[in-house]
Formats: sequence, C-alpha cells, structure tokens
Amino acid sequence: MGGPKLSKTSPAQEEFEGKVLADSRIYEKANFFVGIPIGIVLGKIFSKYESVFTIRTQKGLVIVVYPGICLVSMDDTVRVFGTWYDGKNLGIKGSFIRAERVVDESSDLCSH
Repeated sequence: MGGPKLSKTSPAQEEFEGKVLADSRIYEKANFFVGIPIGIVLGKIFSKYESVFTIRTQKGLVIVVYPGICLVSMDDTVRVFGTWYDGKNLGIKGSFIRAERVVDESSDLCSH
C-alpha cells in the first residue's frame, strides 16, 4: 500500500510554497481488518487519516495529500515538503504532491 508507484526510480523530495485555495479535507482510510468468524464476524477495522487540500504554486494548481491530520484553512500560506508526481499518471488533471511535512506559515503550525 502506501504512496503511488509511478516509476522504478524514487523521485527526490522537494520543497514547495503556495497559498491554500480551500480548507483541508480529512478522510479516514481503512488500513486492514482483524476478525474472527464465529457465526457472525467479530473484529476491528484499523484505519488511518489522510488530509487533502489544493495550493497555488509557481507551477500552477497542485493537489496535496498528507498522510495524517493536517488542518489548513483557505488563504493560508504553506510550505510543503514532499514528492512531486504528474497527475496524468494517476488519472487526475494537474499535479500531485505526496507530502511528508507541511508548515503553515500563517499560524506557524507544523505537521510531520
């Protein structure tokens, strides 16, 4: 699982700065299930959170996906440290950053 596998060579981590165009959305993503089937299934679904938001950089509009909870608001200025991917390979329009660290310059909050 993990991030997208787009090429055999691992791209280098880069730093991007931009303005947030909309509040971040937080999604709960199912990770795996552990259970015991005895007539009915008893168990637990383990999950993790991902935050998604869009920023405007010098390269244009970019979708940022952060593996965790990252609260940013519209019009905040952020610095994003992560790996840049071309969205065409993933079936989306524009570009995509798999963030490892996000620094909100407006409030000095850091997610990593």
